[in-house]
Amino acid sequence: MRLNGIFEDFVNKCSFVDRAVLGVWGDRRRVIGDGIEIIRNAGIASPTSPYARVWIARCRATGNPVQWKYGKYLQTPWKNKLAPFQFTMRTDEAPLTCAQLNRAIGSVVCNGSRTLVSLAELTFDTDIPIRAVCRDVFTKARVLREMENAAGMTLYIGSPRSPWQMRVYQKTACITRVEFVLRTPVLRALNINQPQDLLLLRTANLWKLVWWRTFAPVPTAVEIGRHTSGVQTRACLALLRRSSRSLDRLLRAEYTIPTARLLHDSSIESTLRQMQDRLIW
Repeated sequence: MRLNGIFEDFVNKCSFVDRAVLGVWGDRRRVIGDGIEIIRNAGIASPTSPYARVWIARCRATGNPVQWKYGKYLQTPWKNKLAPFQFTMRTDEAPLTCAQLNRAIGSVVCNGSRTLVSLAELTFDTDIPIRAVCRDVFTKARVLREMENAAGMTLYIGSPRSPWQMRVYQKTACITRVEFVLRTPVLRALNINQPQDLLLLRTANLWKLVWWRTFAPVPTAVEIGRHTSGVQTRACLALLRRSSRSLDRLLRAEYTIPTARLLHDSSIESTLRQMQDRLIW
């Protein structure tokens, strides 16, 4: 059951694909199939534009939103480079599945079409506090941005143009959402091409992109006390509570303290790995 944007049965238990974007090559059906319900057709550049248009629809079986883009701009000389149709489907009323996606595409495009996944969002909902998730995360990504406003905290790892991005934000007062946005380079590296290939996300090693570690409090405090004093000690202990990642950098760079023996696997990563193993697709 979905309540306030959350599938309660999925919290801490399983992951799902929140959004999928595909390029589709094929011939459009003269009559739209009964797998989707049309809501409206609109121009992208302007309401009357014939060069780029989008159909807004919903899946009849689940109510999940569907859209597909098309237009004259996809004719030569870009015909062989760009798919004539771009389909996007989102999880809304029910978890998105391969069957829904194929049903929606088959309602618009004739049999024998070719599809290629260009983006997928792998989503985890957990009741782990967002500050703990943000505190213990480590990554090699160069772009890391933390924002906070009236809606709560949001952490972005990676940029919107990078092959992958992770977003952590407060979905509800009690639920933290962790999303991996995987784009074409990463999807191809994982051998994900067709909709059915998204099942491979169940075993994909995403944990080389981000991982969670926590400092052992007592040994870390002892080590800090041996190498620092006064204001320095207080600053390090404040980082111990706020950001394991920042403290790790500080201890290694400023005080040449080896941190490997002080860091331990976090239960956060263990929870997310178990949820990944139970991916709904």
